[in-house]
Amino acid sequence: MEHGLFGWIFLVVGLVFIFGNPKRLSEFGRGLGSFMREFRAAQREGENAIQGAPARPVEPIAPARDEAAEKADKEAPAK
Repeated sequence: MEHGLFGWIFLVVGLVFIFGNPKRLSEFGRGLGSFMREFRAAQREGENAIQGAPARPVEPIAPARDEAAEKADKEAPAK
C-alpha cells in the first residue's frame, strides 16, 4: 500500500496534534510549508539545469597511481 508524500505529511501532522503542543502547530505548519516551497524550487531548478545542459562526452579519468610508482618517478633521474 503506497501512501506517498502527503500520506506521510498527514501522519506527522496527526502525531503533532496528539503529542505536540497545539500552540506550536502554526510554527510547524509554516516550517513545513517553507520546506515544501524550497524543495519544489530546487527540484525545478535541477530539472531546468539538466534540460538546458549541453550534451558532451565524458572524458575518461586517468587511473590512480600507487605509492610505489610515484616513488619510482621521484627517484628516477631527470632527462
